[in-house]
Amino acid sequence: MAPYLVNHPKLLHNWITARETAIARVRAVERASDAEIATLKGLLDRVLEHLGQWPTADAGQQAEIARLDRELTMVRAQFFSNEAWLSEPYPWNRLAQWAESEASLETQEMLNSLTLEPYGPLIDELENTTASDESETTEPGMSAGSLQGLIEEAYGWALTYDFSDQAAETLFWYRSAEKEEPRLGKRRDEPGAELELPIGIARDVTRLHHVLADTNPDASVAEFFIEHPEFRRIARRVQSLAHLPYAEFRDNLLDAGCEPIDILRCKLSIFGAVKFDPKSMLWTRIALFQGAPLPDELTLPEADDWFAPVLRGAEP
Repeated sequence: MAPYLVNHPKLLHNWITARETAIARVRAVERASDAEIATLKGLLDRVLEHLGQWPTADAGQQAEIARLDRELTMVRAQFFSNEAWLSEPYPWNRLAQWAESEASLETQEMLNSLTLEPYGPLIDELENTTASDESETTEPGMSAGSLQGLIEEAYGWALTYDFSDQAAETLFWYRSAEKEEPRLGKRRDEPGAELELPIGIARDVTRLHHVLADTNPDASVAEFFIEHPEFRRIARRVQSLAHLPYAEFRDNLLDAGCEPIDILRCKLSIFGAVKFDPKSMLWTRIALFQGAPLPDELTLPEADDWFAPVLRGAEP
């Protein structure tokens, strides 16, 4: 999944922009109606039941679910049962601010998802904003100094990594010959690094920036490419994506501590996956389409109401 998202940066940007815009719109709701509050109270109760049906053998995920349950129970008692608190302006913004400072990341994201649910008329049109054109364009007339400044402005995060440290370049991504699937190798322990996929954006940007520092700042990018053609791909990427704040994973995907499971969960969550059950740092079991209506149920009023689905009377 990591190669797909790295190779579709504009799509990733559009996905995350739609999500962040939706959250921002809901946080900007000044007064929640009685119907919206009632919907959220019912959904919160369902979420708590949903958590009890989230099976996993992973100790870390078990701890996250237990904390999520505790914090959402507190949210229900402290906020959703407090009519005075709910009646004050911007309740969902205040709830998000509380979560950002006091709650776990799991709780923050569950509350983000929860509070979107009653506001379909406010946010549903954002689904039309996610298509992307992944073409990239080189600006050969840009000066080397301007390109260096662009990196420092938009890719400053990449310059924080020390690639003289071998641990920062431990991993390499490649595609298997048998199944054409992305694989992860250890650069100093396994063969195949020469077949590496261009996933190390932070490393490549850092190398480009280092060479630009020793280049005449008034030279054009075209002139720079004559001397350093190996940087054409990464320079084109920087020029094309610098204005898109969500186009890059702002991390070093080659580092020894990289956990691809986080990238996998990001993409799967966009597709509606729930009940993440990690089996290693490389793969996870999930549930998809639980609660989705069957064909003969599509015309029922509750056909679109399957957030945090539960199985009545079922064991986890």
